[in-house]
Amino acid sequence: MRDAAEEAIEWAELEPWQYRFSARNDYPAIIPFRGMRIYAPGGLYHPWPLSSSHFIADRLPGIRGQKVLDLGCGTGVLGLWLADPEYGNCVTLTDIDPVSVAVTECNAMANERFARVVQADLFGAFDEERMWECVIFNAPLLCTAPPGTGHRMGTDPEGHTTKRFLAELPSRLERNGVGYLPWSRQVGADVPRLCREHGLRAECVGRDWRESGLEVQLLEIRRG
Repeated sequence: MRDAAEEAIEWAELEPWQYRFSARNDYPAIIPFRGMRIYAPGGLYHPWPLSSSHFIADRLPGIRGQKVLDLGCGTGVLGLWLADPEYGNCVTLTDIDPVSVAVTECNAMANERFARVVQADLFGAFDEERMWECVIFNAPLLCTAPPGTGHRMGTDPEGHTTKRFLAELPSRLERNGVGYLPWSRQVGADVPRLCREHGLRAECVGRDWRESGLEVQLLEIRRG
């Protein structure tokens, strides 16, 4: 097994995996997810059993009666799961892609989930005073891919989106609020350093090894 703390992964090693990743997401599918049926059109991230959607859901604590924000929601799978009426959460989902917003609205209706769905670039659609108790961002993992390579769903060139998220998160979390972010030290931005710079503290609450050789961590991030 690779030691993620000591060994980086070159893009050449990841490229074949990226092609397989793209192939699994380029066709429409209806995918079962924790009692729901999620429609995923070609080109959007699909919540297959080995996806980061399942990785995150398996490791989240019981989130009940909270104000929840699902950023970059894609098909809406995580936010709509947390919008189960039995959980008592008030859920908002956002995505910058209008197709994702439309698909999320359709999945919400098909699964009888009541949630607000907004087209937005991260927190950009909300008043500066708006805050949440739980913020989930299933961000792209690959921040080190060469320009023009990799699938758009899996890449965040130079970590720009992740860096913006961490810069804005402190003002969006309530006093005891928490954010969740998947991250790989091998190919991701330097999230621990960025958290310290923005007055945040991050703790790993779950790990997974991908077929590509990537170690993925789920970080729990708090003001601190």
